[in-house]
Amino acid sequence: MIGFSGILYDQPTPASQYEDRLKEMTSALEGDQPSTLQTIELLSNRGSEGILAFITNRIQPIIVEDDRWMLIMYGRLYDDQTSNQSDILSRSLFEANEVDFRDVLRLNGGFTLFKFNKQEGALQVYRDRGGIKTVFYHHAEKATLLSSGLRGIAKSSLFTQKDLDLEGLWTNIAYPAPNQPLTCFKHAHVLDRGAFLNLYDGSVSVGKYWEIPSRNIDENMRFEDAVALTHETLNTATKRRVGNGVRIGSTLSGGVDSAYLTALAHHHDPSVEAFTFKVKGAAFDAMNEDDVASLTAKKHGITHHIKAFEYEDFTSELKMLVSKLVKENLELDSQSYKDLSPKMKEAVSDVFKLVEKSTGDIIKRFEGACDKVSQHYNINVIELNDYFDKEVIEKLGEK
Repeated sequence: MIGFSGILYDQPTPASQYEDRLKEMTSALEGDQPSTLQTIELLSNRGSEGILAFITNRIQPIIVEDDRWMLIMYGRLYDDQTSNQSDILSRSLFEANEVDFRDVLRLNGGFTLFKFNKQEGALQVYRDRGGIKTVFYHHAEKATLLSSGLRGIAKSSLFTQKDLDLEGLWTNIAYPAPNQPLTCFKHAHVLDRGAFLNLYDGSVSVGKYWEIPSRNIDENMRFEDAVALTHETLNTATKRRVGNGVRIGSTLSGGVDSAYLTALAHHHDPSVEAFTFKVKGAAFDAMNEDDVASLTAKKHGITHHIKAFEYEDFTSELKMLVSKLVKENLELDSQSYKDLSPKMKEAVSDVFKLVEKSTGDIIKRFEGACDKVSQHYNINVIELNDYFDKEVIEKLGEK
């Protein structure tokens, strides 16, 4: 599976008016793998309400429908008895007379579910409880954009409000994870896990259909029983997710969690392969964990790939941005600088002056200058670093 994009109109509109707009979005998601494009028009009693396009190299999406509902699932459901995804979807959602969010709780998997009401023209979009699949959205003029990737939104000519969200940009750079609540754009949003979108007549609202349940802790449980329960739970979850012709790769470090899950996955599917990443150089030997990961892979007979990166692979872009920061911020007229206290402004000015006078690696010069200045002004070096982080992000946004 590669991704999806979609446009839901504020009012019924001929699909032909938005076909080129949809191509802009799907082209941003297409990769090098062979894929097909399937377009689905959302037709109600009122007319055409929107279009969805699915880029896939598998038998996706899965569609089940009756006279009132069209259900479109993009992703995968887990089931112990059958691998027929259409049967699982139909059984889970059409057993009740009415389809509502409570029925989505029956679905166990990683998916995006589109539930379209043919009579009313309303669309609901659900993200799975684990947040395995992502859903981005933006309410543009006369239409709402949907995509599995932020690139699908950003490349659309309908997406004109491209103001950067510096907090979101920094969060996604510093802590890249699939369930970040913010994007790098103020007006492009990501749907939370266990949440759904309501789209109808130009209105967009968000709701939650599931929250992580709170559980009472059995303080009297024996250690052996806790270990057995943990193993049973993780083993069942892992078994559901491997096999069925889906290729699995596992990132393997020297930690217990990745080793345990990789071993479980390989136990249920011997084709599972492990991948470990390291940084070259003696300075990073203490941080690299490829030796421990190799022992784990060897013990369980797992095909193991180690990818070694040069330090420069990570720092070349950062050095360019820092150099640009030094050259262009000596005038100190950025918004981030204007927001500082008088004392911090003096400190920042001194950092730039020290960096300009020193020689050698730009990153080390910056670190050394920040340490000296923070001691001189008796301020927390973290506050100083936070300011420069914002400046670098602003420069990144200008590129």
